[in-house]
Amino acid sequence: MPSGLTYQTNPSKAPILRLDTLGREIDEHGNVVDTTKVTLSTLKVNIKKQKKEPFQHLEPEIDVDPRRNSHFDARIGTNPRRPRRTSFQFVEEGSWSKEAEIIKLKRQFGEAQAKELKAKQTQLAKAEPGGNPNLIEVSERVSVKEESKESIPEIEWWDHYLLLSGTYVDCTDGNTAEGKLNIEKITIYIEHPTNLLPTEPVPPPPRLLKLTKEEQRKLRKQQRQARENYKQAMIAQALLEPPKPIVKMSNLMKILGCEATQDPTRLDMKIRRAAIERKKAHDDRNAARKLTPNERREKRKRKLFGDPDVPELIVSVYKVNNELSYPQTLFKVNVNAHENRLTGCAVISEGISVVVVEGGKKSTKRYQNLMLRRIDWASAGENGDEDFGKTVN
Repeated sequence: MPSGLTYQTNPSKAPILRLDTLGREIDEHGNVVDTTKVTLSTLKVNIKKQKKEPFQHLEPEIDVDPRRNSHFDARIGTNPRRPRRTSFQFVEEGSWSKEAEIIKLKRQFGEAQAKELKAKQTQLAKAEPGGNPNLIEVSERVSVKEESKESIPEIEWWDHYLLLSGTYVDCTDGNTAEGKLNIEKITIYIEHPTNLLPTEPVPPPPRLLKLTKEEQRKLRKQQRQARENYKQAMIAQALLEPPKPIVKMSNLMKILGCEATQDPTRLDMKIRRAAIERKKAHDDRNAARKLTPNERREKRKRKLFGDPDVPELIVSVYKVNNELSYPQTLFKVNVNAHENRLTGCAVISEGISVVVVEGGKKSTKRYQNLMLRRIDWASAGENGDEDFGKTVN
């Protein structure tokens, strides 16, 4: 160890607590020790609170009641912090007089005349050469105006049914009400009139879109799946009895398992009997849905000529050249009109012919296909003889 440096170590001593007669802490020389310590909070909430406390507004303490002072204004109060005043809104010269004129016009002629006058005044104000160039054109300020009160009616609607004359003159002149009131309307019952509000007409239902074949198949599949899911949910809740398994000779061992080997003869007869019953039930359902001859005839009529309950009549007029005078084309026109249940006539002349038919939509469409596409009018009279003067009944 080097000898040039010396270290003096003192043993640590515990501090001695000295108190005076008053119980205060003193040091070795008898002086009072200040024990107040400044503690700072480490929480952010307390730090913010300590920062705000010096800036809090303290209202002045007034020893004397300010209301006793003759110069005190109660509207001002003792709080020196007043709300910030917004910008001034100056009223232009003549604005109130213009508004008064508009109100007068509304009462005399209605709102339409008042709007026209207001529009003319705004146009004149813009066109004035001596206007203030510093004014900036802004949108019109909407001002809330008091609506004109409705005129008091001569008689209220609830008294109209009671007074025979329709006015209050007979009841206010001091005379008795005998012979002037409708006594039949005065009963012991309380009448509650219903409020008849203006009802708007019901909008028409939306028109259904015509689906394609693929969309129709998809919709039917979704409906079948929904019905099957509903049926399975009812079976799972024990609200519907589950269907019995269809046992056939092909799936005998798969469904019954060990039971199929116990008595195969009896089981075979049971399976065949169940198959016969299923086929009979299927035939019965088909027979119940089968149409009678009259129903089948009516169905074919509706398919060919449309619904007879819906009145529908279409008139068609066809102009034909001299080709209608030949027997072959005349026969086609006549027979097709009878088959499609069309009525009308055919006027045949030497240069031009006219065919007029009337009937349903489907029949008219088939007849139009005959007249415009099926008959070859260019080669109609090559192998025929002329035969004038015939008509179609």
